[in-house]
Amino acid sequence: MTIGEKIREIRESKKWTLEQVANLTGMSRQRVQAIESSTGYPMISTIQKIAKALGCPLRDILNEPLQLDLPNTPMKETEYPCANAGKCPFYKRDAGG
Repeated sequence: MTIGEKIREIRESKKWTLEQVANLTGMSRQRVQAIESSTGYPMISTIQKIAKALGCPLRDILNEPLQLDLPNTPMKETEYPCANAGKCPFYKRDAGG
């Protein structure tokens, strides 16, 4: 569940409109809608403001594992820093150096 979906779920459970949340946060209705539909990327302070308006702790919104839209292809070994530990200047085989 995304942050926006969680916000929408909480808002709808209270039977509140987008306008009500917008008025309580000082944001536009369009901005709240963009956040809920995940087309807007809110700063943590914005999420805090929405949580306060909804009367719920911030953790209720952020406690879900976030869904990230990441590529589904693994990185090549050459893309990992220090992929070959034997050649990594920061890697030491023993504590003695």
